Amino acid sequence: MRARRGGHALRALIALLLALPVMGCADMVPRKAGQLQVLSPKPLGFTEQVAANAAGPILTRLAPGVPSDKALACLFEHAQPGQIQALARNSALGQPELNDDIVLDILYDEDIRFCLRGGPIYWLFG
Repeated sequence: MRARRGGHALRALIALLLALPVMGCADMVPRKAGQLQVLSPKPLGFTEQVAANAAGPILTRLAPGVPSDKALACLFEHAQPGQIQALARNSALGQPELNDDIVLDILYDEDIRFCLRGGPIYWLFG
């Protein structure tokens, strides 16, 4: 009897571990009774779009082989709000050479390098 209980617990644990990655794949919200709607990614604001346009070519040069969409997503995930604003401001003022330093400063963070490599957490939930 004891082995049987352990087997059920093990099956439940395995089912839970297999279900967790699937639960993080999409954001769902109830729309009407019985219907679900998948949320689209949050659109970028004007400042974020200008910063993305400024950082895109720099990321292509500094992180070769990483798809640009993924590199920009990792950059925005790990950058401070002031860094994003500085990227946009430098680009708008015609000082793009300063953006190299800002992007390089963001890339020094170990978490963004893990995101760019696509570690296990990002494989499951990214």
